[in-house]
Amino acid sequence: MGLTILGIPVSVQFEGQGGCWSVEGSAGDQSLTFHPSKGRITDYDAWEIRNEFLDIVSEDQALAFLQKYGLFAKPEPGIPVEGQREADPTPQAGIYGLADVMEWNRILRLLLKTPPAKWGLATTHDEAFGLETSVPDALGFRITFGGLLDTLPPLKSSTIARYRQFQMWFRWEQWRQGKHKKPITTHAAVIKTYDVLGALLATVYVDHLRGAKVGFCARKDCRKPFEITSNHKRQYCCPYCAHLADVRRGRTKSKKRRSARKRTS
Repeated sequence: MGLTILGIPVSVQFEGQGGCWSVEGSAGDQSLTFHPSKGRITDYDAWEIRNEFLDIVSEDQALAFLQKYGLFAKPEPGIPVEGQREADPTPQAGIYGLADVMEWNRILRLLLKTPPAKWGLATTHDEAFGLETSVPDALGFRITFGGLLDTLPPLKSSTIARYRQFQMWFRWEQWRQGKHKKPITTHAAVIKTYDVLGALLATVYVDHLRGAKVGFCARKDCRKPFEITSNHKRQYCCPYCAHLADVRRGRTKSKKRRSARKRTS
């Protein structure tokens, strides 16, 4: 029997280590390689990383994001891609080109909007890999998830399925706002992640677990996520976007009226 604890503070942290990504090949046939450095480890708030990731609209921005945060996904064997020759390298960790980073941007939005019950489930379990699959072989699996995961490329669905276990730390802290004030005690459960994709997916899981509803800004050149906290129909992430969209609509209407007057004159 499970225990439900209401109001428990939970944070997701990504422990990032510096490094450099190199891009090899030409457009349409790119491969990415990560070269870790021995630089210091930095803790990042995973929701801030998610906001930055969902802001990406170009491959140049995707590369800048990778250079900033380092390891995208934990190294693991991929699954064979349909039509792939035996001599081809096996894709690693669901990312082998900048186009894949852009695809993960789209997938993350789908996962945020779709209840986990509609993601789909596998039919069998393979203990050796900790992944529910069917028809395992030496290189990978044929995934039979159904639902949303069945609409994604097999490598992406398999990667999502592998991110089910995370380390959780309990943080006990006590601090003072001033010399003579009573100490303030803050306790929290901290989910630790060590690659960007793990951090991104953990925030999605926690948001669904706490029943959060996420919308996306209706302004086409924004599309930032925002949490829906009331029954009021909200289309924009902030007043600025709502105002800008209103101004643009006004300009469009004025332009149409001017065009109509020119045609009738």
